[in-house]
Amino acid sequence: MNNDSFGSRLKRAWNVFFNKDPTPERRYGQDGGYYYRPDRPRFTGGNERTIVTAILNRIALDAAAIDVRHVRLDENGRYTEDINSCLNECLTLRANIDQHARAFMQDVYMSMFDEGSVAIVPTETTEDPILTAAYDIGSLRTGKVVEWFPTAVRVLVYNERKGRKEEITLPKSVVAIAENPFYAVMNERNSTLQRLIRKLRILDAVDEYAGSGKTKKSINMLDHEDKHYIFGLMKTLITAVKYHS
Repeated sequence: MNNDSFGSRLKRAWNVFFNKDPTPERRYGQDGGYYYRPDRPRFTGGNERTIVTAILNRIALDAAAIDVRHVRLDENGRYTEDINSCLNECLTLRANIDQHARAFMQDVYMSMFDEGSVAIVPTETTEDPILTAAYDIGSLRTGKVVEWFPTAVRVLVYNERKGRKEEITLPKSVVAIAENPFYAVMNERNSTLQRLIRKLRILDAVDEYAGSGKTKKSINMLDHEDKHYIFGLMKTLITAVKYHS
């Protein structure tokens, strides 16, 4: 790290939401609060209501347990030492004011599995990353890519200063975009996982009918082929969970 004073670094500090020097915010709760954490990652597309959630969450936990650090390599690409930087603190200690490093990485993997891709957004840096490549990262957030451009992306990312998610457009050179390597199997419209989720929704409807005394009617909703297909996929998923555990 350079030997600049804290005051000089603060003057050059950049925030992704304001694009100007960050100012202290002391009005805690005056703009309204939430009963639940607004930045908490949540599955969408029906994933949150099926057993798929448990499987993806377990995979994300295992992946988040892998250490990711900012290191220095020698000329042969071998590890020499950890770099004492704010980025390394984000990756090993605290990614932002709400998440420690492992919780942040779990958020990255869960969002990637759920949406097919995720943007890792540096929300606070020592310099404006749009103007220079010489900067350090002080805070990271996951963002949902809502619109793609040739050289930029529009992402939905949590603004910790306002307590809500906002859409911002950033160059692709500023954000890291991680794509699900199993996109064709998990996220495509008619992929294997999406078909399984639709079948599980039908199975949930069957359970609701059965619980309300309409068992005969609910059983007739599924034919023998559908039942065989669902139970076969369920067996495959259970085997996968046991393998990863």
